[in-house]
Amino acid sequence: MTSATGVGSPLDRLPDEVLRRILYFAMESRDPFFLEYEAQASKYLERENYNVVEPLPPVYESWSVYYKHRDTTALLKRRQDPTQVEHMADWIIVNSTNRRIRRLGKEEFFKAKILAMTHALPGRLQTGAVRDLVSPEDRALALEYARDVVILDNNPYAPSEFVGLAKSLQPLSRLRACTLLFGYYLSEPPKRIARAVAGTPEAEGRFKMPNDLRQLFVDTGVPENINLQVAVCGRIPWHLHLDTLVQHVYPMLRFRAQALTRKRMAENKEPEFS
Repeated sequence: MTSATGVGSPLDRLPDEVLRRILYFAMESRDPFFLEYEAQASKYLERENYNVVEPLPPVYESWSVYYKHRDTTALLKRRQDPTQVEHMADWIIVNSTNRRIRRLGKEEFFKAKILAMTHALPGRLQTGAVRDLVSPEDRALALEYARDVVILDNNPYAPSEFVGLAKSLQPLSRLRACTLLFGYYLSEPPKRIARAVAGTPEAEGRFKMPNDLRQLFVDTGVPENINLQVAVCGRIPWHLHLDTLVQHVYPMLRFRAQALTRKRMAENKEPEFS
């Protein structure tokens, strides 16, 4: 890699936009990158003592790269689930070359990846509460350049996360697509996310969110230009998840939407003068 990007190499003569496209297509993947996997899996197992459908993969040696910008590889120190290895390798490559590749490559990394995360992660990246994942500079890049995310911790019996979806997504300033994945436990291997999102004989893959649910999210503050989708992991079919959402989540979303409407009307109401 060093010789390929040395003085006088073809890559050095490419315009930034051309090099960006090359880097983007080199790192694009259908398998989501679960940033929080190790921390979330460990926490969940400790708290719930849950018997997972598929056991956690064995623990391997942590990835570490010894070079000047070593702090940016902190996020690589996790279990090497098969679906995550290519993402880790991409991160190492863009951080291990010259300054120009590193600058452009890290931005394209977050554009090219489907980022799997919990509802809380964007806010925690914004406040710096996840120092163990990436450096402050890289946290800012993730928030600015993330385009496509999969939200994992969706419990239809707990409406609060759904009511707060707009707030969860707000730090992701250029987000284009958001998928709510149902039936996934945070202790499970990321390959189950990949199967559910990409589609297999056992899983339909991502599909369009029902219009009434989408409208409720828009009415509670989710930007209308974000492509909202759903996906299902596990044995419970989507129509049963939807029945639970209709019973437990829809009423709270409607209440929140009405409250926001009343607030906007009060703010826009002209003062009366006697």
